[in-house]
Amino acid sequence: MLRRQVVVATPRGLGEEAAGRFATAARGQPARVHVVVADGRSAEARSTLAVVELGVDGGQEVTLTVDDTQPGAEASLEALAALLARDLEADDEPGLEA
Repeated sequence: MLRRQVVVATPRGLGEEAAGRFATAARGQPARVHVVVADGRSAEARSTLAVVELGVDGGQEVTLTVDDTQPGAEASLEALAALLARDLEADDEPGLEA
């Protein structure tokens, strides 16, 4: 299992808009990544609703996990960690579409 801790940079956290952008990006990755919060709850990163239901606030640290036997696991993990480290609601961020 691979893990990366990341602080969510979007000021309003992973609400509907930010979670939607994140889940869309996750669906484009070859490996299935999960988002885990401090209390142990987790969500499949490809599911907007599941990510929203975690109630992640801006500035909150989350852990991304992926089974390292999946093809593209490390690249998927790194790509999604880098995405969470950006403001997902900023319109001027390249590569982010609503």
